[in-house]
Amino acid sequence: MKRKGNPPNILPPKCIGCKLCVEVCPSFVLEMRGDKASVVRGAWCIGCGHCGAVCPVEAVLHEATSYDKMMLPEPCSTLSPESLQLLIRERRSVRIYGREEVSEESLQKILDAGRYAPTGTNSQNVNYIVLRSPDQIEELRKRTTRFYEKIFSWVRSGIGRFLLTIMASRKLV
Repeated sequence: MKRKGNPPNILPPKCIGCKLCVEVCPSFVLEMRGDKASVVRGAWCIGCGHCGAVCPVEAVLHEATSYDKMMLPEPCSTLSPESLQLLIRERRSVRIYGREEVSEESLQKILDAGRYAPTGTNSQNVNYIVLRSPDQIEELRKRTTRFYEKIFSWVRSGIGRFLLTIMASRKLV
């Protein structure tokens, strides 16, 4: 698996030995050596930035938690339950797309943000295929439609319905 991030740097004079960075690291990059955290498997780092995010004294420096590269929003109070509900209720799915191209810079920012989306054990073993050509997108649409037409016709058949009933029953029990 291709690794995106570099391992963190631990600043021993600042480390208070709280073990938080070691406990949250999904890739076992960090271990306690004596009373300080230490990078022991740097090549295993997936660049998630959890270690730097939880350090209460900023003794863990990691590029994924380096905020000098990104614009920070203005400080604000905690989101209220009512504000969260309004935000969720106002969210809409976009189903009609414009023809203008997404800039390479915007696309890279979106893909980079995707690195922080949750995955099982934070393994980040996700790959993206970016289709920019309208012809490629149309070909994918056609193939997807054919695939689901085959699945639905199989499920509609007697044997498919029977097998689906058996599989669903096992999962429900």
